[in-house]
Amino acid sequence: MGSEKKDMFPQMIKFVMMILLLLHGVVHINGVNGDHPQVPCFFIFGDSLSDNGNNNQLQTMSKANYKPYGIDFPAGTPTGRFTNGQTSVDILGQLLGFDDFIPPFANTTGYDILKGVNYASGSGGILRESGKHLRLINYGARKVAMIGIRSLGCCPFVISSFGTNGSKCVEKVNQQVQLFNQNLKSLVHKLNTKFSDAKFIYVNTFQTQFGDLSSSGLSNLNESCCPTTNIGLCIPSSTPCENRTSHMFWDNVHPTEALNQITANRSYISHLASDNYPIDIKQLAQLPL
Repeated sequence: MGSEKKDMFPQMIKFVMMILLLLHGVVHINGVNGDHPQVPCFFIFGDSLSDNGNNNQLQTMSKANYKPYGIDFPAGTPTGRFTNGQTSVDILGQLLGFDDFIPPFANTTGYDILKGVNYASGSGGILRESGKHLRLINYGARKVAMIGIRSLGCCPFVISSFGTNGSKCVEKVNQQVQLFNQNLKSLVHKLNTKFSDAKFIYVNTFQTQFGDLSSSGLSNLNESCCPTTNIGLCIPSSTPCENRTSHMFWDNVHPTEALNQITANRSYISHLASDNYPIDIKQLAQLPL
């Protein structure tokens, strides 16, 4: 494939999907959709996997505010989410008991920011200045979920760029991802040692794309649901596949709502011991820090 695609890979692997900050306060433990959220507020940092509209007004090619994005979102409305419906953080917010979606920073002002904000931005990466996110510990953040990178070697964009040599995924790419995730897990351990009055966890989203997914209805694991441009996004106003609940990938990079549902569920409650370290997000929310 063309060198312009291969040159993009180093940028793709330089991100953590998202950092979730659950601020310390009076924690109400209720079931899903209870009277109160399980944490007082919910802040999200990340890239296009979590972006819910922050890029809409930016001068960037990384936008999803057009059809067919959002075809399965309420009213079939494209909002800037890079998927057909809800993102994993949308679903996770519901699991935590929030009645409404956490709003994008671009549309939030005043005291509403104190309830939680989504700062995620498509093409956002790990830069030196990103360390400011952890400085929020000084402003009350006490529960932090750091989300690892998914198995990029299995996404259609990478497969078309590198080829698989007969395997289902590009293994050399996944090996780099796993090395990054191992280091992120080690960082979580170090942060827990350094900040005794806070709790950090690592969420292993790499694992959610493996194993037997047939019980969840996912059967098409390597093809995009919508026709795509040369940068992997849906062609504007194109017609996507009809069986979207069976596709793992919506476009050539981003997952469908179906995979986002699996990711959110396993982040919230571990199905396997290796899904989260050292605890899952539900347990994190319940900690009386």
